[in-house]
Parts: sequence; structure tokens; C-alpha cells
Amino acid sequence: MKIFSIFFTFFLSQLLFSQSVEIYLDGGLVIVTNQSYTVNLDEPNSMFINDHIIDFEFKNITDTNQSWIITREIIQQPTDWSNRFCFGKNGDAGLCMVTSENQYQNSSITTIPGGEYISVATYVVAPSTGLGTYRYYYSLDGQNFLGYVELIVDFTTSIDGKLPSLTFNIGPNPVSNYIKIYTSAELEKYKLDIYDTMGNMVKSYKEINNNSVICTEDLPNGMYLISFNIGEQSPILRKIIVRH
Repeated sequence: MKIFSIFFTFFLSQLLFSQSVEIYLDGGLVIVTNQSYTVNLDEPNSMFINDHIIDFEFKNITDTNQSWIITREIIQQPTDWSNRFCFGKNGDAGLCMVTSENQYQNSSITTIPGGEYISVATYVVAPSTGLGTYRYYYSLDGQNFLGYVELIVDFTTSIDGKLPSLTFNIGPNPVSNYIKIYTSAELEKYKLDIYDTMGNMVKSYKEINNNSVICTEDLPNGMYLISFNIGEQSPILRKIIVRH
């Protein structure tokens, strides 16, 4: 329990470090800030035909202008794969950055008014089986990263029978009366706990199924941490904002 408490305190301090940006899946309902999101491919693809993977929205959640640099880092990628990303304000196509060996940041600082967002479109060409991992950071200077979203492109499941990577996503966020849990794999059940910013457990569910709906109408406004517990694995943590 002590180890979890230390981990919880560290994770919470990281969440509180920057509150100016939230990253969503395209559509703005599911939050993925500082999280991994997995896309499974079931066939090879090629450039400019079917290589578009997913879009992320980097939203300015303050009332003032924010100036960011978006940086893409290749964590791992098969040698015959390639990738690029495009970004623009509020869904516009904007600029596109081609593949590189590792980090590649856009050449200019983009100013985003309060309440608006940068749309980051990701593209990965996977002509053969393998696993690609990419991180998209935001920062003020291109060096001191304030947050990220990690994209995992998995083209192994349909070939060798591996289980898909397990990810949890939540939406809507901020939440008022309820929140829905989305999982990347079918689970019979798992345990879910909700903590406030002081580390107090405010809700606990011993058996939760896929795509469950959790009531939050009785929680005061503020930030909470959801802990997903699956067997002997380390807990998976996600942040929610309750706003009635």
C-alpha cells in the first residue's frame, strides 16, 4: 500500500504540473492527456491511400492565448515503416511534418486562443508486420515538454495471435453526471477506485465490465484520479475533472 501511495503522489504531482492543455481524441469526448492510445492494423497500408491513423486535439483550456510547439518523437518503429503528422488550428489541415529518425518538432510556435485547439493528424505507413510507438508533445520551447499523447500502432495481432495492448479511456471529460469507460480489449471484470486530490478514496467498484457508466453527480467539483486494477498488474491511472 505504501508503494502505491508513493506512486499515486508522484503521478498526481505530474498532473498538477500543467493545467493549460488537454489532449482529446478527435471529437473532443475522450481525454488522452499523458496516456497511450493503441490502434490495431489488420492489413498492410501505403502512403496517401490508407495511412491515416487518428487525429488528436490539443485544446487550450484557459481563457488566454497559449503559444505551443508540437514535437513528434519516434520511440520505436520497424525499419521499413514511415510516419508523418499534420497540424492546424481547429481542424484545418495546416502544416505537415515528414518522417525522421527520432525527434522532429515544428519550426514555429503556434498561438492558440483560449477554448480553441490544434488538430494533430497522424499517419503511419506499415508495409510489414511490427509495432510502432510515437509520442506527440506540447511545449513552450520545443525542449521542456509539458505533456504528451502516445500513439501505439500494432500490426501484430492478426498475424501471430498476440493479445492487443490494453488501454483505458474515459469520456466525457470534464464530466458532470456520469462518465463512460472505454477499453481496448474485452475484459470480464476489473476493479475501479476513484480518489480525490488528497488521496482519499471517494468511490470504489469491485466488479466493473467493459463500457461501464459511472455516476459522478454526487461528487463535488474538482479533479479526481481513477485507478483501474486488473489482477496482479500495476494500477492504470486516469484523471477526470468534475464540473457541474
